This record gives sequence, structure tokens and C-alpha cells, in this order.
Amino acid sequence: MDMNQIKEQNTNQKPVSDKKKLLCLILLWVGCAVVGGGVGFLIATAQKGNGWDPAAFLARMAPALSVIVLILLVIVNFGPAVWYFLKLRVFNRRVHAVKPDDYEELDALDAYMDAPMKVSSYIMPISSALFAIQFHLTVLTDSTFAAADFVFIASVVVFLASLFLPFILQKKTVDLIKVLNPEKKGSVLDLNFRSKWENSCDEAELQIIRKGGACAFKAGSTACIVLWVISTLTMMLLETNALAPVCVCLIWLIMQIAYFKGCK
Repeated sequence: MDMNQIKEQNTNQKPVSDKKKLLCLILLWVGCAVVGGGVGFLIATAQKGNGWDPAAFLARMAPALSVIVLILLVIVNFGPAVWYFLKLRVFNRRVHAVKPDDYEELDALDAYMDAPMKVSSYIMPISSALFAIQFHLTVLTDSTFAAADFVFIASVVVFLASLFLPFILQKKTVDLIKVLNPEKKGSVLDLNFRSKWENSCDEAELQIIRKGGACAFKAGSTACIVLWVISTLTMMLLETNALAPVCVCLIWLIMQIAYFKGCK
């Protein structure tokens, strides 16, 4: 199928009317309300009928869960770091030995550079979430087990490491990128690194950055809606405080303000 046929096919497609879109949106919201109400009813019935206590259940599971969370913290933080540092010496030689006209090797190195930057960006939020869970399991639950102090202290040490490992990974990677692209400016240790780096990018790279920012805004807005629903239902069903939904709404509001400010 050539381009003219594709254009003709797209032209012949009838656009969906606003009434149908509104009807689909209403049905979606009604379906979500029915599902949420049904889940809430079932949980409330189970709590009244069986006397299920979430706090007591969590206290019984706290010893095993805390060990699992500690293992996950170690894997998330040190697994990618160990792999990267083992490969760093090899790729460092490849970066300094590559020829400017060896485009295949340059593409391979560029693809490699993306991996540690992505992984280092994932480490901190995942580690922060795991540490919050660990603090709740070892400190705030009613369960007391012999290794609670050791597990908590080990988790603190690993979490502190997660605050520095991403910067080390990113600094090493950015230094290699600057060897391949001497026009790049900025240091990861500089507070104005992002602005300096963007100022040294060409128009094509800036378009990629803008596209990534737009995708992040859309995903973040959708995530805020979903998390608000989950946190609000949790507050209603488990009688927790309103801190979680309020924090989600604050993040949501900050994203909206930053988006419209950036569009000026």
C-alpha cells in the first residue's frame, strides 16, 4: 500500500462525533464507579463478616516482607551498578578508540549510553518507595521480630547508597558522551546541568527532549488520576488519613503549573 492509498483511506474514514465520544466517556466513568463500589462493598462485607484486620495481617507478614524488601533494595541498587562498572573499562577503551567515520560503532556506543542513564533514573524512585515500605514494616507495625533492627539499619545503608549511585553512573556516562561529542557542555555535579546541557544540544536533540517532556506530562497526569482514585478509595475503606490523596493532588497541580509556565 503506497502513501496515496493510505491518505485516501484516512480521508474516507468517518470522524467520530463528539456525542459518541461523550457517551464513551460517561460509560467509562460509570463503569469505574460500579467497579469501585463493588470492590468497596466486597471488602466492607469481608471485614464485617470475617473480622479481617489489615494491620494484624501486615504485622504477621512483616518479618518475611521486610527481608524481601531488603533483598529488592540490594538488587535494585547494586545490580545495575556492578554490571555497569564491570563494563565501564571496556567501553571506555572503545570510546577513545572509535574513529569518526565508524558510524556502526558510534551507533552501538550511543545505544549503550542510553542504558545506564535510564537505569540510574529508575533507581532513586524505586529505592525511595522500597525504603518507605521497609520503614513501615520494621518501625511502624505492631510486629516485633529479632532481626528488625538489623534489617532496618541495612536498609538505611542501602538507601543512602541509592542517593549516590545514580549520580556516579550518570557522571561516568556523561563523561563518555562528552568524549564522543566534545560540543556537549555541563557536569552532572552542577546544579544547572540540565540547562547547560540543553543549551549545547542542536535543534534535533531539543525536539527529542520536548517530545519526551510532553510524553512525561501525559503519563504523569494519567498516573495522578489513577493514584488519586486508589488513595481515596484506600482512605475510605481502610480509614487512613488524607495525606496520600492530597500529596497526589499537589504533584498533579505542580505539573499543570509547570506545563503552562513552560508553554509561554
